[in-house]
Amino acid sequence: MNKETILTKALKNQLSEDEELVFKKNMVEDNEYAEQYAFELNIKKSVVSDQREKLKQKLQAHEAKTSQNLKPWIWWAAAAVFIGVSVMGWYFLKPSSNQDMFSANYEKFPNIIAPITRSDSERLTAFKSYDTGDYDQAYELFSKLSTEKSAPFFQGICLIEMGKTAEAINHFQAISFGDEYDDHRLWYLSLLYIKKGDNEAAKPILNHLADGNSVWNSKARLLLQKM
Repeated sequence: MNKETILTKALKNQLSEDEELVFKKNMVEDNEYAEQYAFELNIKKSVVSDQREKLKQKLQAHEAKTSQNLKPWIWWAAAAVFIGVSVMGWYFLKPSSNQDMFSANYEKFPNIIAPITRSDSERLTAFKSYDTGDYDQAYELFSKLSTEKSAPFFQGICLIEMGKTAEAINHFQAISFGDEYDDHRLWYLSLLYIKKGDNEAAKPILNHLADGNSVWNSKARLLLQKM
């Protein structure tokens, strides 16, 4: 496995034991490699941390006015930050195999709907399970949140995190979202097709995202260039 792939997986905490050894060796022997890792890690931590705090403050300020579903602008603002961080990493790391393309572009979508500090019992439990990596439980809990518009989307992410690629594809194909969620569904569906090795199924979706006003359009264009 090449150095760039190892670095990508290190940033996502996805290294196997053998890869961890290779990564540590690279960090010791290659100063530029170590500097690149530190640079990207610091960007990711600082930007996401800052935006999470701002989002939490906005939620607290509007607590009395918001219903169970957050306003769409909060979703899109936070999504834009998340996507922007991902795009930065892409300029540094340019893998080309299907698995590498998936690993370089896939990020678990952050919980920007219900921070775990909120006192919303069922939603709190579902999103807390999601945040802590208990995806089996989160998936089941999301299925019970019939009034939570984002629940089916996060169920799909849970399936990806559990490594259930085929089920995740079927899930994202079957569910129906409003406009504010559908581009997210399509982005993750395209990545799943790439992981599966079905680039022909991924390309029309990526072209749709690249040609429209989607928040994913820049990443979709870059990904199409690698295919």
